[in-house]
Amino acid sequence: MDCRRLEIIIISANNLPKVEDLKVYAKVSVAGKSETEWRTPVDITGGTNPQWKYKISYTVEEEVVQHHGVDLNIKLYSEQKFKDKYVGEVKLSLKKLFDEKDSGESRISCSVQMNDGGNGTLNISYSFGEIYVVKKPSIFVRSFQFLLASFVGCPPNVCIDVDVTKP
Repeated sequence: MDCRRLEIIIISANNLPKVEDLKVYAKVSVAGKSETEWRTPVDITGGTNPQWKYKISYTVEEEVVQHHGVDLNIKLYSEQKFKDKYVGEVKLSLKKLFDEKDSGESRISCSVQMNDGGNGTLNISYSFGEIYVVKKPSIFVRSFQFLLASFVGCPPNVCIDVDVTKP
């Protein structure tokens, strides 16, 4: 499979809604797939303007990068005592990110979609690496990688092959 390295840095957010005891973290995934999910540390001091500077790396199949409809999902939550509170989210098309990238690292500010209609901003930087070939692992190996990732708490470092044939 032809793949690319996608590196993302979740830098910060601004003007998030005021929630009692706001301690914000982000969950990042590709196409909403749980096996691709990463979670930033909780910013306990930033309040409505949290900062993370948290780096995430994915290996994504070239077909996924070139297909409209596959998103990078970033959901923001406030850590609470009993149940974490949803703050808002950003969805970014991988194809659009790739097409609009600079030659090195690109930095963008995105509007956070919030239930209260607020106008928060999420700041990220990202870069795509060159194409390289990855041998697709067997179903046994992929199952083992998924179980290991679930135990360790981070996604496996394998090529993400989202089914791009479905609408």
